[in-house]
Order: sequence, then C-alpha cells, then structure tokens
Amino acid sequence: MSERTYYIRYECPDHMNPAEFLADLISVDYSSAESVHSSQTRIDKLVAEFLENALVIECVSSVDAWKNSKIQTKFARKSLTKHQSGWWKQFRLLLKRAWMQAFRDGPTNKVRTRMSVASAIIFGSVFWRMGRSQTSIQDRMGLLQACLSFVSLILEHAN
Repeated sequence: MSERTYYIRYECPDHMNPAEFLADLISVDYSSAESVHSSQTRIDKLVAEFLENALVIECVSSVDAWKNSKIQTKFARKSLTKHQSGWWKQFRLLLKRAWMQAFRDGPTNKVRTRMSVASAIIFGSVFWRMGRSQTSIQDRMGLLQACLSFVSLILEHAN
C-alpha cells in the first residue's frame, strides 16, 4: 500500500495504519457542504489518476525494472526501520482517529441522539411510578439490562 500511496502523491504519515489512511482518503466527510465537495473532488481525482496511470504501469513496467527502482528501495529501507513511540503518542493517535470517526457524519449523530432521548422517555414513563418492593427492584434491574442492551445495539450499528 505504501508504494501506491506514494504513487498517488499522498504520503502516509508516520505511525498511522496505511489501510486507515487510504480509507480516510476515499471517505466522504459529511460535516459540511464544503467538506463534502472537497472530499468528492479528492475522490474523483484519485479515481481519474488511477484510471489514467494504472494501465501504463502494467504495460510499461516490468518486474526487473521495479526491483531496481528508487521507490522500491526507499520503501524497503523504510520498512526495516522500527519506530518506537510512547504510549501517550499512540493514545493521542487513537483518540484522534476515534474522534474523527465519531463526528464524521453529523446527521447520523443527531438521529442517534434523538433515538437515545426517545428511548429514555419511553423507559422513564414505563417505570416512573415504581415502589420500593422487591418486585420493583427487579423491574429496575430489568430496565437497566434493557437500557444497556439497547445502548450496545446503537453503538454496534454506529460503527
């Protein structure tokens, strides 16, 4: 993947998974109309560049030429180098990735929020007038279990 990301003029940053980098390159960001347009322009440009150059690479390049190319030796050296990064940098990278993933699609997040509020109102109205008897406590535990199951389903389908 690194050779292809180099070829399409987007270099994968250090300490980032190349697959996630490529997924971000081909994903549309729905946070605003401008970001949707710029994302779609980038994707169209990538597709056009790939279609334009993919056949040239297949027809012109041979395996021997690739083995002797500077790009191949550059990436071979880079892959042998081991980068040691601390847990704090790894944590920040993962947090940034999770934040981008969670807030990439605003309308979907609004729907999820409304679903959560609606379920809270429904569950609250059903169990509003409960006493302090053993049955009421068991009903509350059932409510808690149902809420946790519902939230886990929402989170599972969110990703």
